[in-house]
Amino acid sequence: MVEVVGRRAVLLAAAPSYAAFCELKQDAKVDWRSRKGSRLEAEEILEATVRLSGRLPDLIAVDMPLSTEPISRRRAADDLVSSAFGAMGAGTHSPSVERPGAHGRNLQRAFEKQGYVLQTMRRQTSAKQLIEVYPHPALIHLCRSDRRLPYKASKCSQYWPGMTASERKESLLRVWREIAERLEHEIAGAQSAISEAIRSCRSKKAAEDVIDAIVCAWVGVCFLKGSVTGFGDSAAAIWIPA
Repeated sequence: MVEVVGRRAVLLAAAPSYAAFCELKQDAKVDWRSRKGSRLEAEEILEATVRLSGRLPDLIAVDMPLSTEPISRRRAADDLVSSAFGAMGAGTHSPSVERPGAHGRNLQRAFEKQGYVLQTMRRQTSAKQLIEVYPHPALIHLCRSDRRLPYKASKCSQYWPGMTASERKESLLRVWREIAERLEHEIAGAQSAISEAIRSCRSKKAAEDVIDAIVCAWVGVCFLKGSVTGFGDSAAAIWIPA
């Protein structure tokens, strides 16, 4: 969760899971070692945000396919992002009836019930906005890379096949530290939160999820500032920092 004051963006809260975030209270420490998993429930997220900041968020950035129409196959948004970033290894996965499935539809509807309007290439004026983001191309821009960053914990053996396990771990940590340093220039407090996640989370996947969450928040900040490019059509758009 990020607050923008003037030109400055500040990280108010980050957690290794939705459950850990929803349990947060003002001035309370994050339970980085929480093993609790949970489905993303719009109402609980909004309740936690109000409890922590005193108000509902102006914008929610979601790393999941969203659309004003039923999703059953690849969308124009997926094809356009893959065309622009596929050569960099950051093409999109193909959504389907099962992915995001009923949970994705219900999540979007729950946010819309609270007044959040999905922003597609036919942008609508609204005080409450909902956008779809995709961390891989966002990180390419953030780190000024010409290739998808090797930051996914589960793919270390693919990234560095000739290394030992300890060498792969150190390589992954170097990438994470670079991302944290870059994010700190955009959101105050991002680097310390990611460093704490790396030190304290029970799994590398949990630390990776914290990074993804802060990247999504950064894209949301860019959207509010107008420094994003939309890929898609009137039904769906993926927003990527310009």
